[in-house]
Amino acid sequence: MPTISNVRLEVIPGNSSSEAKVTYTINFEQDAFRKQFKETVMLMSHDKPTFGYIPKIIGNIVSNETLAATELTMERSHSRFFSNVDLNEDPSYLDDYYAIALLESVAKGGSARSNIIKRKF
Repeated sequence: MPTISNVRLEVIPGNSSSEAKVTYTINFEQDAFRKQFKETVMLMSHDKPTFGYIPKIIGNIVSNETLAATELTMERSHSRFFSNVDLNEDPSYLDDYYAIALLESVAKGGSARSNIIKRKF
């Protein structure tokens, strides 16, 4: 089963849109070498209502991209721009953002979550 580690999210603010960059490491076991996987990375945020946090998908940074396990350890990096209007969950508070990296194959998959960033847009 592949494992995903060292997931890091960076958001670079811009005037009308901001760039979300995600980097991570995938470790494949020998039996997964040269097999095909589907890779998805989602940018998430938390809304904090009265009763705890509610996760919200801001959007996909990458969606179902085909990935061949050409090495046992692979460093991955993806980025995408998002509108600041979409990123601005609550104008009166700093918002919490994180990325989820998913790797799926027919037989096995793995996922991991990034650090949380507080930011106001």
